[in-house]
Amino acid sequence: MEKDESPEQALVREVLEETSIHCKPGVLLGVTNHQDPHFGQVLVLAYTAHYSAGAAAAGDDAIEAHWFNTNELPLMAFRSHTDFIRHAEQLMEFSE
Repeated sequence: MEKDESPEQALVREVLEETSIHCKPGVLLGVTNHQDPHFGQVLVLAYTAHYSAGAAAAGDDAIEAHWFNTNELPLMAFRSHTDFIRHAEQLMEFSE
């Protein structure tokens, strides 16, 4: 997050910067943190997001950007990312 930026504003900005996708914030799925050798202590706020516009394209910190079926996810950098996706799936099932 940037100074004076809300978590939701950071979500919208980061998704656009990293994937060229415009989105609207959804619900907060959870919070986790971990130690990164390059960045130090990293705090992760995981949200659902609603697609608004754009085609997936790698942004400034990404090598690639793709859409994936949640049943065919690639290897994730952190287990918490997969856990957040599974949590989002459960919320979707509950809301239907």
